[in-house]
Amino acid sequence: MNSVHPSVESIALIKPLRWWPSAAAVLLAGVILYGVGFAHHDALHHAAHDTRHSAAFPCH
Repeated sequence: MNSVHPSVESIALIKPLRWWPSAAAVLLAGVILYGVGFAHHDALHHAAHDTRHSAAFPCH
């Protein structure tokens, strides 16, 4: 019988993976805010530096 609703098994498999997009976003934000701040290219460094200051993160 075809059903419109997903089975309980498929929902149970998807539920543990809900944290993955949030964790990836936090990791990407960390790389952008802190990793790029150590870049040798001045424009990247200053952009990350200004972003940290605007978000009230200490950087000195």
